[in-house]
Parts: sequence; structure tokens; C-alpha cells
Amino acid sequence: MSKSILIYASVLLLTAALFADETAGKFGVGLKGGITQYMGDIDGAKTGVTYGVTVHWWFSDYMALGFEYNKPTISAEKGQDYFKNEMTAIGLSLRFKLLPSSSLNPYLTAGLLGFENRPKDKNGNLLPEAAAGHYQKQDVAIPLG
Repeated sequence: MSKSILIYASVLLLTAALFADETAGKFGVGLKGGITQYMGDIDGAKTGVTYGVTVHWWFSDYMALGFEYNKPTISAEKGQDYFKNEMTAIGLSLRFKLLPSSSLNPYLTAGLLGFENRPKDKNGNLLPEAAAGHYQKQDVAIPLG
């Protein structure tokens, strides 16, 4: 399984390098994936996953407007303390190409990301603090890269 994932990732990277010449008026589509790690007040953080999709429209040779959809998951368990948070994140971003005529296209990105938190216990019930409304279920982030 891990060997096939490595081969798949290599093919995606090579394809991205070959077709990294987006120009004005073209669309780009990307898949996202990675790992997540909870950093909070419960010890016993577990490694989670995140996956998503991005769509960008290059309205000039230097700039693109993008939409992204992500599904990150974080969790932790130690003794009786447990939670799992399967979030949903949706956002808009701008990408700025640094070398638009090069075969390698590094870029800067900035945007606005809205996400919803729904932390649950082992039985799938909302955690007491979440059910009581003691924190915001929706929040906003400013991703930079």
C-alpha cells in the first residue's frame, strides 16, 4: 500500500512539473492531502489526515483566484479523555506567480478560510463544551503560503 502511494505521489509531482505553465484565462485543479496533529489540553494526540480539492482560475499571467474545500481531522485520547474533530473548511485565495514564464512556477498565496468544528466523543455525541455552546463552532483563518 505505501509503495503504491509513493508511486502515485511521484506521478502527481512529475505531472505538476510538466504542466505548471498556467496562463491567463486557464483553470487549474489540484488535490490536497496531508497529516494533522492535535496540539491542545488533552495528551495522547493522534495523527490524523486532511484531504481536499482546489480550483484556480488564472485571470492574468501572474494572478489566480482560487476556491478550496478541505476535510481535516484531529483527535486525542488519554484514559477517559477522548475527542475527534472532523472539520469542514471552505475558502478563497489569491495566488501570485513569481516566475510566470519559467517551467518551475513558485507562487505566494493568501486567502480567507472558514471552517466548522464539531468535536465528538467515542459515541459520536458532541462534547459537553461544544453542546453547551461555550466556543465558536464556526471560525475563520487566514492561510498564507
